Amino acid sequence: AMRGTTMQERMAGNFRETNAAFQAAEAALRVGEQYLNLATVGPFKAATSACSTGDSGLYEERIGDNPERWEDTDCVWITVTTGNYEGQAPEYMIEQRRAYADVTGSLAADAPLPESRYYRVTARGYSASSGNTPVTILQSSYRRE
Repeated sequence: AMRGTTMQERMAGNFRETNAAFQAAEAALRVGEQYLNLATVGPFKAATSACSTGDSGLYEERIGDNPERWEDTDCVWITVTTGNYEGQAPEYMIEQRRAYADVTGSLAADAPLPESRYYRVTARGYSASSGNTPVTILQSSYRRE
């Protein structure tokens, strides 16, 4: 019976830690999306440029066989400065994707199709007891017109 109780306590603790990390990552995702609601955003580091410590956390999407920015340990994440979190504050980065013609726009013969910009917001949240190991990573796609 004692082993069963200990196991249940561990499972409850793991669930609480995972849930806290998920909520922190979700909060960071919303902060990144709020940034994209501003009138102007950027500048974004060029797709062909390598990540470095002085970066702002705003990047153009990489093309080809390069690793994703959020997988690159040299890329900078933006730390969320608002809120109260149990562990390390959550972080996010934003990647600007290529512009695409908005096919739902005007079909006038003398007007080009308007372009829409897409962004990928990647956020990571940490649990209180896992140190610097990200527990939850979330991504969202965002469109600006």
